[in-house]
Amino acid sequence: MIKNQLILKKVEQLDKSNTFTFIDTSYFLPYENRNVNIKVKNSIISTEGLFLDIDIIANKHSTYKHMCPKKDVFQAFCHENHIGYQQNIVFYDRRS
Repeated sequence: MIKNQLILKKVEQLDKSNTFTFIDTSYFLPYENRNVNIKVKNSIISTEGLFLDIDIIANKHSTYKHMCPKKDVFQAFCHENHIGYQQNIVFYDRRS
């Protein structure tokens, strides 16, 4: 995992013809008193970024919390957010 500040630097080094979709995957525990709903407007990457709420998208059939979503659930998230198969996706966390 790389620091958030390095993401843009890494992206700038890549081919400019590529398109990137940035997805904020920040998660805060209840005792941290952080509001994840502030999400994108406080994003250090882009004001046009997306937010993936693991509490909503997680596999609801697992006995464990926050497990990867089932394929159809993740495909629905991508479709709703206009993420295509050819796009480069950068998942990041706002924590330092």
